[in-house]
Amino acid sequence: MAKYFKFRKDQVFKKEYNNNRIALVIIDTDDEFFGKIATATVNLPDEDLLPDEVFIKNWSENEGVLADLIAFKVVSSPIDEIETGFCTAYKCKLLI
Repeated sequence: MAKYFKFRKDQVFKKEYNNNRIALVIIDTDDEFFGKIATATVNLPDEDLLPDEVFIKNWSENEGVLADLIAFKVVSSPIDEIETGFCTAYKCKLLI
């Protein structure tokens, strides 16, 4: 699996989408301007989601992010897979 970026657990921050679902944003805290590296989640408002769950985007520029989030104990292993057009989002329990 290719990785397009590297990050640390302390660079993962919980934010919210407009519909109050949790967004996981990876921010380069080593950069003086705190630039966003990526948004690890995807907002799928038509899909069921409990308050302690997130959909992880593990394709395109996010390829490899799921394995790191699991290793860092930020999210659980996937509990479901949701087809989103040509890609698959992974539903995971949020552990932080």
